Amino acid sequence: MGENDGTVEMKYVAEDPSHLILWKDGEMILGHAIWHESTTYEHRKGVPRDQEEKRLLKELLGGKPSQIAGGFAPAKGLREPHSGGS
Repeated sequence: MGENDGTVEMKYVAEDPSHLILWKDGEMILGHAIWHESTTYEHRKGVPRDQEEKRLLKELLGGKPSQIAGGFAPAKGLREPHSGGS
């Protein structure tokens, strides 16, 4: 298990299901993401961004660093496609 195996994202949802965001059309799930706190400097606490990420984020934010910004992570571990039920 490593940084990109989905366990961190699933922990966010297990601790607070409101972090899971679904895009739906009726009962059909069209897409999903997991919200987490993030900054221009760190993807999440203790996980620094590389220089290119920092540069791009600052550019997108009008040249100013952001201390807290919303971040989205791919919702790994969730089945796709899904049309309701189990």
